[in-house]
Amino acid sequence: MEKLKSFDLWVFTILMILCEFLSSFFFKQFSSGFYLSFASLLFIILSIRWGWMSIFPFILSGIPLIFTQSIGVVHGILYYCIANTMAVIPILMYGKRNRNKISQNHWYMVLYSLLVLVSLSLGKGLIMYILNGDIKGSYGYFVSMIFTFVINIILLLLFTSGKFNHKLVYDMNEYLKEQRALMQEKDLGLKIKENPNNLCDDVTDLEVSLTKVEKDDAEKGVINNGT
Repeated sequence: MEKLKSFDLWVFTILMILCEFLSSFFFKQFSSGFYLSFASLLFIILSIRWGWMSIFPFILSGIPLIFTQSIGVVHGILYYCIANTMAVIPILMYGKRNRNKISQNHWYMVLYSLLVLVSLSLGKGLIMYILNGDIKGSYGYFVSMIFTFVINIILLLLFTSGKFNHKLVYDMNEYLKEQRALMQEKDLGLKIKENPNNLCDDVTDLEVSLTKVEKDDAEKGVINNGT
C-alpha cells in the first residue's frame, strides 16, 4: 500500500509541476485574461484518491511559478506554494469517511470542487493581504480561476460517469480494502476446491453438534415438564 501511495503521489507531483510550468509559459505567450491550469484538477483527483496527503504535491506544484513570475522568491514561495495549503480544508472537514461518496455523486463533486476553489481563494487572499494589504485578493483570484474550475468540473463529471469511470477518481483506501476482500474470497475458493472433503467434514460436524444441542434442549424440556 505504501509503495502504491508513494508512486501515485510522485506521479501526480510531476504532472502538477509540469502543468503549472506549461500554463505559466502559455499565459505569458498569449497574455490571456484567464489562467488555465490543470494542477487544481489533478489536486482534486488526488485528494479523492489519498485524502489530505494530496496537499504536498499541490504545494510543490507552485515551484515553477516562483521562477517564471516576477514577484520575488520569498513572495513567490508564500503566494504560489504556502497559500495552496488552504485547499486541503474541504477534505480535512470531510474526515476519514469513504470519499467515493463524493466522486459517485455529481452534485457532491461540484460542491466539493467549489469548496476547493473558495478555500484556495481565501489562501491566496490572505497571503496578498499580508504582503501588500490587498483586501480584494480573494475575490480577484476567485474570478480569475472560474474558467479553470468550470473546465475542471466538466472533466471530473466526465471521468466519474459511465464508461469513462476507470477508478481514476476513486478512494484508494477503499479500493485496497476491496482488493483484499477479493483475494480472501479467492483463497477460500481455492481451499474449498483443493480440499472439498474437509468442507464436508466440517459441515457434518456442525450438523452433529446442532442435533446434540437440540436433543439436550428437548431432554431439559421433558425434565422441566415432569417437575
